[in-house]
Parts: sequence; C-alpha cells; structure tokens
Amino acid sequence: MLQLLVLLFAAYPPMPLPATGEAYDIALLKSAGLPDDGPSLVEHLKRRTPDPSTITRIRQALAVLSDDRFEKREAATLELVKLGPVCRSFLIEASRDADFEVADRAKHCLAKIKEWHSETILGAVVRRLVAGRPQGAEQALLRYLPSAEDIGCADEVREGLLELARSPVTSGAIKAALKDEEPAIRLAAALALVGSNNDASDASQLLRDPNRDVRLGLALASLKGPFSDKSISALLELMPEATHAEGCAIEDALYELAGDSGPPAQVWPSNAQGRTLRRNQWAAWVANRSPNRNMSVRTLVVLLDKELIQDLDAQSEPLHELTELQFPLDAEPLPGGRVLVAEHAGNKVTLRNMKNQVLWEKAIEMPLVAQHLANGRVMVATAEAIIEFDSGGKEVRRMEFSNEKIMKCHRLAGGETGIVLQDPTGENSRFLRLDRYRRPVGTIPVKVKTSGGRIDWHANGHVLVPELEAQRVVEYDTAGKAVWEAAAELPVFAVWLPNGNVMVTSRNENGALEMDRAGKKIWSYKIGTRVTRALRH
Repeated sequence: MLQLLVLLFAAYPPMPLPATGEAYDIALLKSAGLPDDGPSLVEHLKRRTPDPSTITRIRQALAVLSDDRFEKREAATLELVKLGPVCRSFLIEASRDADFEVADRAKHCLAKIKEWHSETILGAVVRRLVAGRPQGAEQALLRYLPSAEDIGCADEVREGLLELARSPVTSGAIKAALKDEEPAIRLAAALALVGSNNDASDASQLLRDPNRDVRLGLALASLKGPFSDKSISALLELMPEATHAEGCAIEDALYELAGDSGPPAQVWPSNAQGRTLRRNQWAAWVANRSPNRNMSVRTLVVLLDKELIQDLDAQSEPLHELTELQFPLDAEPLPGGRVLVAEHAGNKVTLRNMKNQVLWEKAIEMPLVAQHLANGRVMVATAEAIIEFDSGGKEVRRMEFSNEKIMKCHRLAGGETGIVLQDPTGENSRFLRLDRYRRPVGTIPVKVKTSGGRIDWHANGHVLVPELEAQRVVEYDTAGKAVWEAAAELPVFAVWLPNGNVMVTSRNENGALEMDRAGKKIWSYKIGTRVTRALRH
C-alpha cells in the first residue's frame, strides 16, 4: 500500500498518469485505507480533532501496546495510526518508554502518520467533502483547523472552507464561526467569506479583533476587497510592532497595490522608531495615493558570468545594477523596485532593492528557480524539491519527485504548476502539469537540456520550450504537438511577452532577442558577456 502511495503522490511517474482530478483523490484515499463517502470522511476528521473522547481512545490504545497478545498490539498500533497527528505528542512521549516494544511501536506509528496523514491525503479528504457536502462538513473542517499538522494542512482546510462558503447552504455555519472563541477558526471563517465573494461585511469586523494574528491575516488577504481602506489602516496600525517576517509580509502586500509609486523599498527596521517612521511613510502614500503607477517599460537582464543583474530602460541603458551575486540562475522583478534572485552558488535566495540591499534571505542548497507567489510566499526549486516558504522563511509545502531531477518550473496565477523533470540517465525530460491542488493533469516529452529559471506556459497547457540542440524555440500543446516554432541560436530561456512576442536568450550569443510570431526580430540587446535571462516588466 505504501508503494502505491509513493507512486501516486510522490513521484508522478513518467508513464501514463494513473488518475487525474477526482479519480486521483479517490485513489489516494483508497491507498491510505480511507473511505470515500462524505459521512465517513466527516467522522475521520472528527477523530483527528482533539477532544476528551479522542484523548481517552489514544490513552487506551497506548496502554495496549505492551499487551501480551500480538493481535491486540497490532490492532492498537493501527488505531493510533488512523487517529493521526492528534496522537503525535503522546507517541513522542511513548517513543521514550523503557519498554522496547512500546517505544518501537510508537516510533513506527509516528513514521506511518507522517506518510498517511500528509497534506496530500488531507487535501483529498477535504476535496471529497466539498464535492459531497455531507451534513457537518463545514463544522468538521473548522474544528479540525487549530490542530492541523502544519501550515500546508491548514491551507488545505482553508481551501475547502472557501469553496463551502460559496454555497448558501453551508455558508451560515461559516458566518457563525466569526464569533468562535478560537482565533484560528475566526480567521479561517473570515478568509473563506472574503475569498468566496460572499457577503463579507461581518468579516470586516475582525480587523478590530483582539488577536493580532487574526487582524494581520485578514488585512493581508482583503487588501483588494470591498473593505480595502479598512485593511490598509489595520496594516498601518500593526507596523510599529511588526517583526521582520510580519513587516516583509505587510510591505509585500502594500507594494502589490502601490507598484513603484510606494515608498522606496528598504530593509525592515529593527527598532520601534524606525518602524514607526516606515509606517508614516506608507501613511503619506495612502493619503496621496493614485492608481498603481509603474515606470516605463524596463527589461531585467541576468549577466551570469559577471554575476550581476541590470535593469534596463526603454533605450536599453542600465538604470540599476545588482552586483556581487553568486551565480544568479534565476531572477524575478517585483513591484516596488525589488528583485527576487536564486543565487545558485551562494546557496540562498535573496530579495533585493535597486540599491542592492538584501531585504529578505533564505538559505537553501543550490536553488534553480525562485518565484514570488500571489499569496506573498516564495516558491523555490532545487534539483530535488519544490518548496514554498512564508515571509518568515518557514517551509510551508514541499514536492519531491522520485528518480527524477527538477530542471525548471513555474506556477501560474491560478495556482497550476508546470515542471520540467529529467530522468536518471539525463537523456530524457518531460513537462508535467499539476492543477491548483497539485494533482497531475498531463505530461508530454520535451527536449530541455539546461536547468534553472522558469519554463513558460499558459493555463491552456501550451508550453514554450527552448530546444538547445535543435536551435529553436517551440510551443507545444497538451498532446505534445508543435503548434509554433522559430529558429534561435542555442536557446536556454524563452518567455512570452504580454504583446504575444517571445523573448529568448542564448547559451553563447552575448545578448537577448525579442521576436514576433513570424520569427522577426523586434528588439535585441547585446553586451560583451552572456545574457542568460531577460524579463520585460
């Protein structure tokens, strides 16, 4: 059974996909020995939610781990595994028991719980609940949330609540949860109502909630909603006491509104006086703000061999330069004059302003890709894993692919992820599409020979592939059929531009090239060193 689990949600094997969409979720649940019917799944979540009766069951099962009868010990072990993460603290204590049998079985349970109760399995449970909408589904999700195993599991529950909030049948219980005594439940209810475009007027009251995390979480999520001004005011009030992680999250959200018209990006102050000054700078922007104004069209270019990044104006003259980077394999321009950089040789991802000051940093071994996500998190790809980090640098979610190396990836605004994977021989690669729930949707063979940077693709499944050896850039559809191509000398990077043109960089051409759909050169940039990435912004 565990081998099947690995096949389904760890490796995404290169053979025809075993299942997609709802069938994928059903197969996951079956492989974990879980039911698929709504009422049983509600009970499954209830059992994972700590309450006096559950704790009694845990203690009873633990007591049987030392029973003389093998079948009793086996049954108790299975019971603890099925109860899941709610047993974790009890099992950690039992793993130190002087009785070897008890300690060994407790360690076994902890390992199985980690495998069987991952966010992947929980996500399938939540989605099947949303699809079936059995009685009590919203209450089961709300009550489970505070005991969620990790941020990724909590995300899955919040996604489910958002979908349930769209229905008048289930939104009533979610609205009632705005007054729950548990802060995590109040916040989840507010986020669901705001995100579902339901009547969120009651949710806005939580911007004055006594709990700081509730105020911060709701304000960040509702900046572009119907009570945007209240959300901005709430963030400004939080600024003087904000930690570095909170300050980064707040400013990141505000720059999405302000663009380049906001205060110049700077390192988040470490003292109250500096944070108050920063709050005042943003308050001045709020008082005088106009619609998001960005500078004229610019092009961010990565000069890999020189270990620097330049931001070029419309005449291809450098406006800013980021120097002393350590093999920058990927870069992304962000609002507010910020740049996210994957420094491969430096074993880190950095967020810098145009003065080259490091605003945020995350140590990670040999990063290939760094992408800023719509929720403010950062997605980083290495050859071994794709990982999401929050503003505090805490790991939120991880995807790994058995026996395959990650080469490139990119997540779309809708949450879908496209990934180029290479087999162990290094001879074959494929483009894998995952839906917003990280379930496989489709895969086609591609001829990618270089790692690092994004692979550009659209929600319709079409992907733009730089084929180094064939010396061309090709657009493939979901069946792997070439629907457009253009000659390009040793291309290593290709992206679509908003106007439909394509930007290409080459392994040995000292520059970047913009071409139209006819393959005609529209713009080019040459310099005395390799340009490995070029991004219009």
